[in-house]
Amino acid sequence: MSKKFGPSAKRNLPKVCTFYIRGQCTRGKLCPYRHENIDEEDLESLKKGVNVEERIRERFHGINDPIAKKILDRVKEENLPKAPEDMNITTLFIGGVEESVNEEDIKKQFL
Repeated sequence: MSKKFGPSAKRNLPKVCTFYIRGQCTRGKLCPYRHENIDEEDLESLKKGVNVEERIRERFHGINDPIAKKILDRVKEENLPKAPEDMNITTLFIGGVEESVNEEDIKKQFL
């Protein structure tokens, strides 16, 4: 009986047993890795040979970091000012701005 897994459920599954794929797993049911529900996506991820050290290095230097991009996108969305419900309000107060900041700098930040 095969089950369809959503993206989050699949992410929580144990990793595929590489020894099982090669037909060399000797642990059987005691193996903590997955021996069933293996699909093409799992096999492709094994072929990629993810280099953990390279991922750490890239993340440290801010290169190719999808987690940081996701966080920054979320922060950017949350910091935008909300339009007031009352359409008669046409003024926006921004406090704590240094004298060196001009109106164009503010527009670039929010638009």
